[in-house]
Amino acid sequence: MIPARDVILPPISSKVIKNLIDSGSFLKGLGTLSSSKDHYKPFFISCLYRDNGERLYRVHSRRASDILLIARGGEHLMARVSAVVPREVIGELLSIGR
Repeated sequence: MIPARDVILPPISSKVIKNLIDSGSFLKGLGTLSSSKDHYKPFFISCLYRDNGERLYRVHSRRASDILLIARGGEHLMARVSAVVPREVIGELLSIGR
């Protein structure tokens, strides 16, 4: 994922990926699983990472309002998504990036 311009990220940066999945913009086959109301889901989304492996998240502190979590425009960001999916979704997921 590469933002087009500088962006302020939520404290839990995995929400960026979850919102993309829920909107159908990314990993379309996982949208119903991601938005399920089930308490336990066979689904995991990591926080975002920079190229150097630095995890992007912010923990609450007294000065949390003074510290913004920022991704720069053009910066390459990564995340990990793991899921148990139905067989019919696997082909769609394997075609990502082709």
